[in-house]
Amino acid sequence: MKSAGFFRIVFFISKNGIFITFEGGEGCGKTSQINLLAEFMRKKGRECVITREPGGTAVSEKIRELLLHAKEGGSMSAKLKCCFLTQRARSMSTS
Repeated sequence: MKSAGFFRIVFFISKNGIFITFEGGEGCGKTSQINLLAEFMRKKGRECVITREPGGTAVSEKIRELLLHAKEGGSMSAKLKCCFLTQRARSMSTS
C-alpha cells in the first residue's frame, strides 16, 4: 500500500459534544491517529464513538468496497455518488 501523504482534521463543536473528522487519502495514517485520539480521550473519561464513512451497515460496506476499488484516476458514476451521499446523510442523522 502506498502512502497518500497528509490528512486533515476538522472539528464540529455543539452543545452535545464534539464531532471530529479525519480526512485524507488511503494509507495516510487516519486510522492510527483516530485510535490514538480515542485512547487518549477515554483515559480522560470522555465517551468516544468511532465510525467510518461509508461503513457500519451491509449496504454502506458494499459502497465502501466499490469506492476503494474504483479505477485510479477514473470518475465515480453518478449512481455511486448518490449512494455514497445517501449513506452519509443516513449516518449523520443516526449519530
